[in-house]
Amino acid sequence: MSFKHTDVEPPSLLYIQRDDQLTMLAMTGTANQTFTLVARLWLADEGRITTIESALVAPTAFALVSVQVPLAEGYLLSAAIRCGLSTQQGDAYVELLVTRGVQGFPSNVLAKPASVLIAEYVTVDVPAGWPGGRISRIGDGPGTTLQLLVTQPGAGADWNTVVLNNALWELLYFNATFVTGAAVANRLPQLTIGNGATVSYTAPPANTVPASTTANVSGSQMTTAFLADLTDVMLVIPPRNLLITPGQISFVTKNIQAADQWSNIRLTVRQWVGV
Repeated sequence: MSFKHTDVEPPSLLYIQRDDQLTMLAMTGTANQTFTLVARLWLADEGRITTIESALVAPTAFALVSVQVPLAEGYLLSAAIRCGLSTQQGDAYVELLVTRGVQGFPSNVLAKPASVLIAEYVTVDVPAGWPGGRISRIGDGPGTTLQLLVTQPGAGADWNTVVLNNALWELLYFNATFVTGAAVANRLPQLTIGNGATVSYTAPPANTVPASTTANVSGSQMTTAFLADLTDVMLVIPPRNLLITPGQISFVTKNIQAADQWSNIRLTVRQWVGV
């Protein structure tokens, strides 16, 4: 075995200058989450490796936070970021950039990035790293599966729920109870997906609901809805129905009567943080 003494390749492809710094940006759906950065830098002046550690706390859910870490001149060898609370992919998104100059990040607009090292969802057990990691977009990966309970509306009213700020949702399935009053009319409960001002999709049910009936209304990303009986109403949810604020998931019931009542409204959505 022998070692080269001349024409030795540099230890990394990324050379850091004195004005460069690492900027870590993060957003999470879990409040009071801590993101931990560990990086290794080969110092040009001293010819040795030093370890850099920095912690970034996100006190509020769905809010962008950032920290800038000063660097010395040399070669950046590696970097890794993990979070302290999230256990599902899609709940904690981080970016690690090489930037120049002092800058703030009041919004999602990045200023003066020189290199993107990490852009990925992380969990307690699965950190993101450089080199060898990947650059992901918002919505990549399996996301976080959430079960949401929608506030029960008053009698004679339909219901809706709005996508959270800085979140991306996909509606997977839902289930609700619809009790009709004695007034004679055939009710037609329809699922609508839109942004409040416009409707992008309307799903009519396989059957109507008559008076004095307790119906279980449900939907999933299946190919077709089929008629079971008058007490089981099925609707079709379109696949990959990605929604951001002000996206809404609603019901509009034709011929709804004053005594009709929705209850037990539960949605299952896939969520990604970081829009």
